[in-house]
Amino acid sequence: MLFSGITFAQLTVEKDVKIRDITVGDSIEIMLRLSNPFGKPVSIQIQDKNVIAGNGLDIQCLEYTLPADAASTITYSQPITAFQPGEFTLEKATISYTNPDTGKEERIESNELKLTVKQSQTQQNLQQQGITTVYQCGGMSMISTSYSSRGSSTNIQINTGIGQSPGQQNQQPGGIEQQNQDINTIKQQMQKQMEEEEQNRKHLEGIINQSRKFREAEEQLAKNGYQFDSKTINPDSNSSGTFEYTYRNEEGDSAKISGEVADNKIKELRRWSKEDAERLAELLENSTEFQELHQNLISRGYNINSRLFSEPEQNMSDFDYKYEKPEANEKAIIGNITLTGKVVSIGIYGEDGYPWWLVVLILAILLMLLLFTVYNKYRKELPAEQIKIKKIDFRKEALRMIDEAESLFAEGMMKEAYAKVSEGVRFYFKHKLNSEGELTSTDILKKIKGKANYSKAKNCFELCDLVKFAKYKPNKKDFEEAVKKGRMLIT
Repeated sequence: MLFSGITFAQLTVEKDVKIRDITVGDSIEIMLRLSNPFGKPVSIQIQDKNVIAGNGLDIQCLEYTLPADAASTITYSQPITAFQPGEFTLEKATISYTNPDTGKEERIESNELKLTVKQSQTQQNLQQQGITTVYQCGGMSMISTSYSSRGSSTNIQINTGIGQSPGQQNQQPGGIEQQNQDINTIKQQMQKQMEEEEQNRKHLEGIINQSRKFREAEEQLAKNGYQFDSKTINPDSNSSGTFEYTYRNEEGDSAKISGEVADNKIKELRRWSKEDAERLAELLENSTEFQELHQNLISRGYNINSRLFSEPEQNMSDFDYKYEKPEANEKAIIGNITLTGKVVSIGIYGEDGYPWWLVVLILAILLMLLLFTVYNKYRKELPAEQIKIKKIDFRKEALRMIDEAESLFAEGMMKEAYAKVSEGVRFYFKHKLNSEGELTSTDILKKIKGKANYSKAKNCFELCDLVKFAKYKPNKKDFEEAVKKGRMLIT
């Protein structure tokens, strides 16, 4: 394989402390030194647990945007107090990010860090600091501290975050896990959002079913032998959203009625079936534009082989009539036609000879080759932002990631499955919002706040982030809800 030896740049991380000569009572500041080879900001998520004799900082998730600088240092704002002497090992830190060169999510690890805490020469009356747990990802911010008094089994937890005002403290004896309560609070909020969404869906369904235009469209399909098959209603609010109803006949042909609701009224209604395609075909084939091209091909020995009409978009359908002839290249009459029968564009594809437009095209290609040669000469001097990136179908790629997440979940790789759902939704919004750099879930929620799909995106990210809690157990119901929200956002 020609390209098997190609490697891509990666972030690197090293864990360290500001002061290595540590005695009991000192404050230990943990640092992460990172190198960024991409020359652009990179959004990262940090997981890092540091415990020294019962005191520590457990970062379950912390979002941070790494600057474009080649080297930078992150110093945690919560220092750890050295409570007692001894030898201690701080665990490896894990950094998750999306590689700007490959577009794939990657994870890197730091080194373990061994520390020696010496006995202080002076008598000190120290109070145990406890372990502070930090979760600041996906628009959620929770900080909780738990500690035990020396000589006592009483556990006290001090929590700030969801449901509490700044500075509010909640002390609970008996080892009650406040973090579990926070997770339950989040799930209750999400359950409330889902109930509101279901109410909105039922409200929109009532508007659709009461619409005269919708009933007339259904009656027409019923006359043609179609019966109701399924429906999808995606509410953006109590008064707006999109919908699609599908129908089938005994021959297996499908039909659909779709549209949008705005201000409690159907704003746009579209019906599409085999009969609608046949009606457009009749209008097209009776037009003088089509008949001239059709007769041209027939007179040259070509016979029509197939015809195809696409589902209309913005009241216009694409058509493709294919013609064949023994020992000759296939021809086609292609173009666009409105639903009222007006031919917008039409032409023969696959003509022989060298028409004037082909000469112009060849000259244009030669000019582009010349420009490319000049561009390639100075390409290394161009900033990375000026290099054109190949256009991709970001919706299709995002849905592929959702499909991959379902496969991972089925294989028992649950944490990876949740992460892949989040990656797919973030990938979709990066391209939807035309962002040059990678976006974290927090970045996305800030950009779409106040828009129709904000609550769906927030709900999806919250579900995906639950798996980062040590106490949370992934389950099929939550995962399927995250997948459902992800697909609704992308489609």
